[in-house]
Amino acid sequence: MRIDLGCGRNKHSHCIGIDKHPYEDVDLVHDLNDGIPFPSNHVQFVMASHVLQYVNDLTYIMREIYRVSQDRALVCLVVPYAHVSSHVTHPHYLHLFNEHSARHWSPYSNSMLDEEDFIHPLSENWSLLLSNNETGSEENIDLRLLRMEYFYFPEYQCLYDEVELRRLRQSQMNVAYQLMLHLLVIKSPIQERELREWSHRELEEPQTVTEQRLDGKRHAVEAERPFEVDVDGRKVQMNKDQVTLQEELRIDERSVKQQVGQQEEKTGKSAIAAGPSSTNSNSVKRRMAANRRVMERSDRKQSRTKKNARAQGNKSRRK
Repeated sequence: MRIDLGCGRNKHSHCIGIDKHPYEDVDLVHDLNDGIPFPSNHVQFVMASHVLQYVNDLTYIMREIYRVSQDRALVCLVVPYAHVSSHVTHPHYLHLFNEHSARHWSPYSNSMLDEEDFIHPLSENWSLLLSNNETGSEENIDLRLLRMEYFYFPEYQCLYDEVELRRLRQSQMNVAYQLMLHLLVIKSPIQERELREWSHRELEEPQTVTEQRLDGKRHAVEAERPFEVDVDGRKVQMNKDQVTLQEELRIDERSVKQQVGQQEEKTGKSAIAAGPSSTNSNSVKRRMAANRRVMERSDRKQSRTKKNARAQGNKSRRK
């Protein structure tokens, strides 16, 4: 049996669609908050795309998925990534997900993924289920993470390598917007080699995710990087800070001088153009001189203000 939890209007192929709303493709109208209405060890494949953020008790639903699934069943989850400002304020999202979510669903102490993906560990083991002593509950759970894929906003899709993206999504908001996890149901001993083989297989995903991946490549923004990443120092700096206000002023001053020089060259080459050219050159010079006079008057005014303040201070002390 194959099931699609919260299938909505886009039921996954060859699945029994379950949803609390009676859409056209729904085969079973049912609220997941009441559990999954199938016997234990009965399901070979579970799809749950953008539904887990709405359930009341996430731990209960994950245990239900584990209960109804057969040994070595595949589970595909598509969930909103936690570090997005619109997700944080979404009034109907009860749960958000990130790199550490799958660590609560297995007592397995090692990770199939790069350790750098979990740069802020909360436990000596990869599993957080062990640290929370959750394995003593009535129904154990072991959903091994095989693969985790991030979906990025357009401005990050073609400008950074994987190391830079990892640093950005762990330190900045609005870098990745979605997460897809593939989990393997483990109910009997399994060798590390078998897990590795599973992780390298072509795994099922929703059609909407495939379309998103293709659309993302088409709409990737090939422009300036919004952030510069110093991978060694793990620092993120904005490009705009690289040019200071003083540098911008110096650039403006050089451009004005170049304009003046060009006008002077034109006056020397053509007697006909000398009148208007000299006029333009003189007008630019007059504007520069006027700006200098304004700055000098401002400096003198500030100097007088400081002298008056010192004089008043001296008088008050003599009194």
